[in-house]
Amino acid sequence: MPEGTALLPEVPGSRRCLRRVSVGPGAPVGAWARAALTAALALLAPAAGALNVRVLVASGPQLTVRLPLTAPAAPGLGVPAPLTPAGPASTQTWTVGVSGTQLTLNGQPTGNAALYLPPAPGATVDIAGRSYRGGLHLRAENGKVQGINVVDVEDYLRGVVPAEMPASWPPAALAAQAVVARTYVAARLNPAAPYDTCATETCQVYPGVSAEKPQTDAAVNATRAQVVAYGGRAASTYFSSDSGGFTASSAEVWGSALPYLNAKADPFSAGGRAPAGAWRCRKARCRPWRASTGCARL
Repeated sequence: MPEGTALLPEVPGSRRCLRRVSVGPGAPVGAWARAALTAALALLAPAAGALNVRVLVASGPQLTVRLPLTAPAAPGLGVPAPLTPAGPASTQTWTVGVSGTQLTLNGQPTGNAALYLPPAPGATVDIAGRSYRGGLHLRAENGKVQGINVVDVEDYLRGVVPAEMPASWPPAALAAQAVVARTYVAARLNPAAPYDTCATETCQVYPGVSAEKPQTDAAVNATRAQVVAYGGRAASTYFSSDSGGFTASSAEVWGSALPYLNAKADPFSAGGRAPAGAWRCRKARCRPWRASTGCARL
């Protein structure tokens, strides 16, 4: 690490920030801390009108993160200016671990259970080998590190839509997927939870920057801020790749009846037209219960 610089946990308000700051060699601790706090406060200013989504993208005993560095403060200014990443020399790699209930950076204690790097326009972070737009929230949880990507919803969709639908499909289909995916995550926003959604098939697949395609970027831009609403709220827009010819109702699947999620025929998935091909329904029977073997399907 260069002399006089550090990656610090800070607590402006109720949020902890990761920020690389620069102060003069031999500066007193008070000046060092004030510079860190000033830099953190500058980073916390959100972009106007931005709607951020918090996506759990990785979890494990250790996570490797790569963050952009910042330039030293200009003469006469007390706030370090952001440095536009220009290559490997403009990033810093950290190994984040857990010791007790606190996070560690490169094996050194941070004294904090959470660290936060707010999103900045055009910025990317690498979390566990994948590149994501936006910022980063790290949490210690049950002996593991949670890596949470904090990202503008429109940038989030740039990674989701091509992961859920081939970018070669018709523009109208891609636009519909963008609206459905945007609605799905909008309905899950919950400031009281540690994160809003995950990055796997359990939620919506989100590989980050590597998945982005020009066709799906165009679909996201064409439908910007559009959601499906019911009763003044974002609807629950569950989707799948194939229904087998008939959808199930929300009452049947989740025990909660929604008037717009009724069971109905799906001719587009019938007769092997869908990518998953033909489906076949079997009715299972069981032999009489035996404690040693349980119920054996025939």
